[in-house]
Amino acid sequence: MDHFSKNAAYYSFPPEFVPDSYGSEGDDAGFFEVPMQEPPALHPDHPLAQTIGEVEVLALECFQHDRNRSETRSRSSRRRRADRSRGSNRGDPERRFACPFYLHRPVDHMTCLTRVDLQAIKDVKKHVWNSHRLPPYCPICGGIFPTTSSCDTHIRYMNCTPQEFVKPEGITIQQAQQLAQPTDARMHVDLQWLSIWAVVFPGEPYPTGTYPSGSMESAVCAFRSYWADNGKRIVSSFLEERGFHRYNLPDEKHNFKALFRTVLNRVVDYLVESFSHEDSSMAIEGLSSS
Repeated sequence: MDHFSKNAAYYSFPPEFVPDSYGSEGDDAGFFEVPMQEPPALHPDHPLAQTIGEVEVLALECFQHDRNRSETRSRSSRRRRADRSRGSNRGDPERRFACPFYLHRPVDHMTCLTRVDLQAIKDVKKHVWNSHRLPPYCPICGGIFPTTSSCDTHIRYMNCTPQEFVKPEGITIQQAQQLAQPTDARMHVDLQWLSIWAVVFPGEPYPTGTYPSGSMESAVCAFRSYWADNGKRIVSSFLEERGFHRYNLPDEKHNFKALFRTVLNRVVDYLVESFSHEDSSMAIEGLSSS
């Protein structure tokens, strides 16, 4: 039972911690309160599902066209924003924060780039808690369990064989409590992000940046911003042209969101794949001709 007592903190929040911390004034514990919601899904048999490929191509074409047209203008605009944001605690609103686990091991945490939109420091904290919580595991054999109770039962029986194993990755309750401490709003957002890194990976060198900054990562973030600003208009115009406004589609709002999200994910995946196998300038042409 000594092993259990030493590792109990890794399994789940003790009951006395959770209720009192939610929404308490002066801390960031609210990110524990709201669980991550599953994104809306489009049923394969739904009429809108047949449009996904076309909307994906249209989204990429519009993105590339608008990006080329505004490249010079946005370059000077970024310089002006950078000049204004020096010393500011808000940073660039068009940039996304990186997940600390993604920067630590990108290959193992690619979905933290492709499926997560971290626009604020609280988004980073919420994501770390929801997606990178230390799973229940046996400190003797290293077995990972789906629930705390099943892990507790395994440990109580003490019938496993000691094994050498790599400790599972994730934050402990103690680290979560540290993340829930008040964030000084006067501190620059980069420093706020680095304070998260220091909690998640104590003692490890700081990364060179707090934002996804490689060519592939920049393209993903740029499209994510573009789709947030223009996606609804593009999808609505496409559906209008195809006559979908004449149909009394069930749960129309849900399915529109599902189409919007599906196209976003597919374009992001395509951009990642294109940067892995070919020059990014060929990406749009390659998809359009497939």
